Amino acid sequence: AVVSTQSTGMCEEVVERLKEISVGDHPYKIEGEKSASVLIVLCKEAGEWQVMLNKRSEELRRHPGQVCFPGGMREEGDRSAADTALRECEEETGLDRNIVQIISVLPTVK
Repeated sequence: AVVSTQSTGMCEEVVERLKEISVGDHPYKIEGEKSASVLIVLCKEAGEWQVMLNKRSEELRRHPGQVCFPGGMREEGDRSAADTALRECEEETGLDRNIVQIISVLPTVK
């Protein structure tokens, strides 16, 4: 699913604010620590900002049918929260992680 808005100016302000509050992407500190990450995908097409959302399969054990941002659990080999989010987004949506520009990393929520 993709959500779009005509309010381009407001979206550009949000992007700038996200850059200001970024905590930066840091390597995971504890090997094997359980954590998850999501990627908030913003793209501008035909002058409109769009947000990518997923709808989880009804067959899943956890959170079936829910609408969510692409992302998931950390796996061995993931170097950081951004790395986890990029890998999961690529697996779930096919979005090539090499064309994604990270504009902000938000603080961890526990």
